[in-house]
Amino acid sequence: MSSINVTWNPEDLLSDALKAYGAGAGQLVQEVYEEFAAPEIKKNIIPHIHTKGRTFKGHKTSSTKQGPKLFQHEVKGLTLTVIGRGKWGYLIFPDEGRGKHNPVQQDFMAKGLHDSTDAIVERILAKLSE
Repeated sequence: MSSINVTWNPEDLLSDALKAYGAGAGQLVQEVYEEFAAPEIKKNIIPHIHTKGRTFKGHKTSSTKQGPKLFQHEVKGLTLTVIGRGKWGYLIFPDEGRGKHNPVQQDFMAKGLHDSTDAIVERILAKLSE
């Protein structure tokens, strides 16, 4: 006798829920992105940036005190983009967290997104099942 171990992927559940909801699902996802996902991702990126005590000329507070205000976001269709603002947008390769004086890949944006994914999927699923 053979057995099959089946695990559900949150992305599969999300895909099925979007199909079942039908028209208007995209608008609901955009609302979740704007109200919940963007702030959640911004909040979860901060712990991965090694910012202890780091300040920049013209900034009176450290980057840890700035928190999610360090980033801006844009929602277009089903795409959510989070980028650094002002003097915090200095990275040459922002997806990798590398800059002119830091050649070591940090991946803080990807780590923040990874930490946020489950909560975002749960929120979208809840909104689709209301």
